[in-house]
Amino acid sequence: MSCTHTTHCELYVQFAADPSIELWKTHYCDGDYKRCVRYERSLKGQVVPLNLLPNGKEIVIATDDYSRGIHALFNAIQKNRLPMVKAFLKTKMSSEKVVNAEGITPLMYAAGLGHYDIVKFFLEHDCNPHHKNRKGERAVEMAEQAGHKKCAEILQRYMNKTSAVEEVENHEVVAETKVGVMSRVLGFLRGSSPEIAK
Repeated sequence: MSCTHTTHCELYVQFAADPSIELWKTHYCDGDYKRCVRYERSLKGQVVPLNLLPNGKEIVIATDDYSRGIHALFNAIQKNRLPMVKAFLKTKMSSEKVVNAEGITPLMYAAGLGHYDIVKFFLEHDCNPHHKNRKGERAVEMAEQAGHKKCAEILQRYMNKTSAVEEVENHEVVAETKVGVMSRVLGFLRGSSPEIAK
């Protein structure tokens, strides 16, 4: 049985699209959730700090607008909220310059989840479908692996329209973007994994 608090746990919002959340889910949310400190505090009616991890450790949360924006954007994609995703382009947060610790762009994340309207929106706003994550996967492969045929088809159509030159140029831009704060937070999360600190 899984934890009943997962639907409103703020940990999911903070680390949407990050592979580290899967580790926490396995060991706590879908595992022995009764030993989760967040769960225990919630049952007692205590305030659960935003930066409290399931094992009781606290992390430093980035407070700059850029880092908060990254988390919010991936969370909006995860919940398939196209109006919120559109708002990020209005606030000039380029989805193309945002990647998580695994090199996954918002376009890739949306494709892997099968959120067709968001994928289409990103493509219409010139997000590069050729970009690869650290495993060498593009959004089209992620959509295909997850069985999202409609997303894979539109991605392939856009890829056929664009050149490999754009892929190289985009890779250079992404490599220079400001992801340091998020990387430090995610690195800390991995460093304090539930296997190390039970």
